[in-house]
Amino acid sequence: MGRLGCPVVCGRDAELEVLRGALDEASAGRGGLVWLVGRPGIGKTRLARELAGLADGRHVPVTVGRAAPEGANVPFLPLTQALLPVLDRGPAPTVAEAETWQAALAAVLPDANGKAVSAVAGGEISAPVRAAALTRLVRRLAEPLGLLVVLEDLHWVDPDTLAVLDLLADTERGGRALWLLTARDGEGAAADLARRCHDRRGVDATVALDRLGDEDVARMARACDPQVDDDRLTRVCRGAEGVPFLVEELLAGPGVPESFAATVRARTARLAPSTRLVLNAAAVLGRRFDWELLPRITALPRETVSASLAEGTACGLLAVNGAAFEFRHALTRDALLADLLPPAREPLAAAALAALTEAHPDLGAHWRDLAAELASQAGDVARAGALLAQSGRAALDRGALDTAVGTLRAARALLVDTGQGADTGRLLVRALALAGRVDETVEAGEQLLLQLGPDRESAALLAEVTLTVAGALVAAARSGEAGRWLELSVPAREEAGEPAWDARAGVLASELALAADDTVTARQLAGAALDSGHAAPETACQAHEVLGRIDRPVDLEAARCSFQEALTVATVARLPLWRLRALHELGTIELYRTAGTRQLEQAHRTAVELGALGTAAVLDIQICAGLQSRFERGRADLHARRALDLSERLGLSAIHAAALYFLAEIRAFRCERDEMERYLTLLAGSAPVEPELEAGAWAGCRGMLALFTGAWSEAVAAMDRGMALLRPLPRANPAEYRAIWPLLLAALDDPRAPGALDEALRSDVRVGFANRGLLGYAEAVLCGRAGAVGRAEELVHTADAALDGFPVWGDLARLLAVDRARSDGWGRPEEWLHAGESTFTRLGMPGLAAHGAPPAHPAAPGATEREREVLDLLTTGLSNKEIAARLRLSPRTVEKHVEGLLRKSGARSRTQLVARGLGGPGGGNT
Repeated sequence: MGRLGCPVVCGRDAELEVLRGALDEASAGRGGLVWLVGRPGIGKTRLARELAGLADGRHVPVTVGRAAPEGANVPFLPLTQALLPVLDRGPAPTVAEAETWQAALAAVLPDANGKAVSAVAGGEISAPVRAAALTRLVRRLAEPLGLLVVLEDLHWVDPDTLAVLDLLADTERGGRALWLLTARDGEGAAADLARRCHDRRGVDATVALDRLGDEDVARMARACDPQVDDDRLTRVCRGAEGVPFLVEELLAGPGVPESFAATVRARTARLAPSTRLVLNAAAVLGRRFDWELLPRITALPRETVSASLAEGTACGLLAVNGAAFEFRHALTRDALLADLLPPAREPLAAAALAALTEAHPDLGAHWRDLAAELASQAGDVARAGALLAQSGRAALDRGALDTAVGTLRAARALLVDTGQGADTGRLLVRALALAGRVDETVEAGEQLLLQLGPDRESAALLAEVTLTVAGALVAAARSGEAGRWLELSVPAREEAGEPAWDARAGVLASELALAADDTVTARQLAGAALDSGHAAPETACQAHEVLGRIDRPVDLEAARCSFQEALTVATVARLPLWRLRALHELGTIELYRTAGTRQLEQAHRTAVELGALGTAAVLDIQICAGLQSRFERGRADLHARRALDLSERLGLSAIHAAALYFLAEIRAFRCERDEMERYLTLLAGSAPVEPELEAGAWAGCRGMLALFTGAWSEAVAAMDRGMALLRPLPRANPAEYRAIWPLLLAALDDPRAPGALDEALRSDVRVGFANRGLLGYAEAVLCGRAGAVGRAEELVHTADAALDGFPVWGDLARLLAVDRARSDGWGRPEEWLHAGESTFTRLGMPGLAAHGAPPAHPAAPGATEREREVLDLLTTGLSNKEIAARLRLSPRTVEKHVEGLLRKSGARSRTQLVARGLGGPGGGNT
């Protein structure tokens, strides 16, 4: 398979921006010289090609010259290569112009017969004269469109060319030519010149390319090969070490790229035999190695080993890192190992294992992993597997789940036919379950069941494995499968006779009861497990969690206490994953109270660090919900997409559906109807949609979009359909649209409003403080319509306190209530209207902002908001005194408003003013 060239440039946005800027400057007549430096394979040529393509797209001529190892003794080779083609295809300079440069550039530009033009009489041409002539020539060639001169691989260039370029760095400023020079960084004359240019002219004169980060390497690999799988991607990221050339090479085929391996062979072939032996022994130890072990492994004197390390460093295979040595590149070590045949490698690995065990007899965490690798290279499979199993168990105890899974998989593969295979499989099932990798947990559990025998020891292991798989399925909301695995555990638990397994089974049964909304049974089972005295710390944590989730919809403080108990147990027992879960649940309390996501984000970081990716996906959904409550739509979108990606990788169908829902809801909050419908279509086609998500699609997405665009009747129709789907469900998330619904009905004088409000108040929707405020405004509107103005004021005061942390929802509640508050004489409608218009205009919802603004009154153009209110009440037949009481004004103030209305309307009497307010003709004199 050939090398895969990347079709796009990845991870070089800043560098490309500098190069584009330099080309822009040259096009504007401010040309100059830019160095592009970096290690071999870092992408210098790719960036140069990218800039050349940009120049070509602007019709700017491009010319290229390059130095070569075999041309280091040929003066001016890259300049000749670059300039001759431009002279050949461009307009011929005049005789006068030619005279200014021809003699000075005789050595650079040979004549048509390939001979250098005769030098001017008077002897040798100095570098300054040659540089000045070159500047004049290139500026002439750059007119009128510009010119990009690319000189590549100048680490191989001759000293005469460097001398000219050194002077050009100072003189080539102005004109329409841009010089782009590439060279390797590090030592050498070209690298020194690049540094001097940087010091003299600033950062834009030298662009240094660093290694790509892992995300950019992954993006590059996927661009090269869209079908690359995760395992191959991991190998590429690890082997390439951020070098783009190696990314492409590693994608081309397995193992060490042949071009790289050939370079290593060529260098080692020139080394002394003792140095090759030392390098091979070091390769067996790893990329970074303890050189003190090498004399024992190679049986060479310490002085010989030291000299060999110096020789390996001098030829570029090794590097010194502080007081230690390492191979300059991971692939260097891999290339040496690939050429080391088993008859030579196994004795070296066995000697290295003996030396390591002698030097570090306790084999701590780092040394244990190395010992396992050495045992494997030495052919001692059983010892390698046992050491890997110890490392996997230690990683699991630390909560490093990704490491634990990978290590235990490797251990199990080595121990599958030994007595330790089943126990290693048990640890693997546990690690996968804690990491939220549900399908893999089930698969590993099924494989292990096939291995276990009928003895009592196997029964205990079978009980643990079946309960672990059941727990993973419970966490993934796959209740049916979880119930079957829970049934599978019964015979094993009876045979094992271990009360701790029964306590754990009871807690899992309580989870299933809670999923079925049987809170009474769930509370009984969780409480019984805690009261039994046999619950292991993990089981106790889960029981406290169940109790907290039961209480959370109705009593946030009681739920917080249960989650805090779980956190205490996990902390004392040093259970990092259960501590994470408790932090996660405590974060939901913050979410409901203030829409805060600080604790959830902290838990998310911990989940990623521990490799608990299933938990991380759930947290992404909840963080997204909190950010949506604060109308931070950009950040919410980021977390929804993260959850979508994780759910696809881990097979979490419930999380996948929730992520699609939130991506649709975010588009609704942006008033992007087509994009919203696209995500809702994806949601409908992904799997059988849960009724709650289908209800949200109508009420939370379509209904809220209609509301945000000012289409209130459309909003009522969509929300009505959504609420009808939601009503039969025993429990649902306390989404804000559930509290908006009764408020919208009340604002529109819909007769269903009292029933909708009563239904909401009896549900768990009030667990969210924003919802409490929204429902408070709904009740205030109904009280105001009934004439209980004082009660409406009290409700608004309480609602505002609940909405204190939810400013946008507060503005929406007040905007919905403003018409009723104005007409019924409560609240601060003018203030609310102004705040709502400002907020929703800023959020890109002008339809909603405009809906709350009353149109100009036809009877009194130019009337103030208060004057329009007075006029509306005048038309109902109220006296000045009654109007004053309704609007909480003095009678004298009302009189002044009436006078203003008479003046602005042109009416000559109060009667005529009322007639015009009612839409009558009112045109004659009275």
